[in-house]
Amino acid sequence: MFPEIKMGLPPHNNVAKPPTFDEMRAAITKGQRDSALIAQCLRQAEYMGLSGEDKYVILAYQALIQLEETHKRLMHFVSLMPNPTPILDRDAERRGESR
Repeated sequence: MFPEIKMGLPPHNNVAKPPTFDEMRAAITKGQRDSALIAQCLRQAEYMGLSGEDKYVILAYQALIQLEETHKRLMHFVSLMPNPTPILDRDAERRGESR
């Protein structure tokens, strides 16, 4: 079994009460303990002397780049998966059912 690797934050599932900006900031700050992406971005921002909005712009920018790269890799792997030919079900064909 592979170790659990966290890139981001767990989703917020309460649609009725979305998180406040303070709650989001707190989740990001807490998330840097477990997420290499968050920790790296916040360290880079600190090294550059950034604070406030600029720190979160770097985080959002890097997260979107990672999302795009992950999506491309996923689509590449999906394209490599075998696509089996469906088995013809004669009984279903006679009954007028379609797949």
